[in-house]
Amino acid sequence: MTGGRTSHITAGRLKALVTVLLVLLITAGCFMRSSGPSDSERRAPCDRLAAQAIDADDLGEARRLAARASECYSGLQSGD
Repeated sequence: MTGGRTSHITAGRLKALVTVLLVLLITAGCFMRSSGPSDSERRAPCDRLAAQAIDADDLGEARRLAARASECYSGLQSGD
């Protein structure tokens, strides 16, 4: 009879341990988030340049802005 009781206590402790570990894991995930800007926030300046290139009336200005936007996007891909 003692063997059954011991396994019951062990099962209860195991459930408590698993619960505590899950809570710690979830809590750690909340604090492990990246504090840097999101992808869309990093792309925003490049997107603005591309939009200005599309809206430009002068072809030379449009090409210059498009080239700057392209460099900006390339910099994002290379991690600069």
